[in-house]
Amino acid sequence: MADRAPYPPLNTLKLVSKDIWIVDGPVIRFGMPWPKMRFPTRMTVIRVNDGDLFVHSPTLLTESLEAEIAGLGKVRYIIGPNRIHYWWIPMWRRAFADAGIWLAPGIREQAGDRIDFEANELGAERGYPWDDDLKSLPVEGSFMTEMVFFHSVSRTLILTDLIENFEPRKLGWPWRWACQGGWCR
Repeated sequence: MADRAPYPPLNTLKLVSKDIWIVDGPVIRFGMPWPKMRFPTRMTVIRVNDGDLFVHSPTLLTESLEAEIAGLGKVRYIIGPNRIHYWWIPMWRRAFADAGIWLAPGIREQAGDRIDFEANELGAERGYPWDDDLKSLPVEGSFMTEMVFFHSVSRTLILTDLIENFEPRKLGWPWRWACQGGWCR
């Protein structure tokens, strides 16, 4: 199982570029009722507006991660970028009560009672308080709309499920077998 672990260390900030960090979170099991596939989780944290934090696709919030985040600046925006990236948003909302919650189309319907609080809606290219630092683009699909963001200064593109990369050695059987057989290409 060690070779199938996500990308340690988990639940801690990892600097990617000036003012951009990722956090690798826990593995979740996701999919149809059966079979469920193991998925690593990852969020992106970006410093915008000269100090505010933009938290994209929040992962599990541990005490140590909360302290690290607080040391970076004020969490101002918590982003649910598509209809399947919302699970830990209520936890982040409780910890950072002054932050605005921004949700992609379809999250409320998918989440049910889990998202039972006021939130701002994503879905446009402009009109957000982070427009000076991040370009926003809704990408509509048959199953969901994903909000994509581009950090101009670092030339970093922030995606969620629009592009995925599955490493066969980190997948369990039968997924490893299917990928080695060429089905995952």
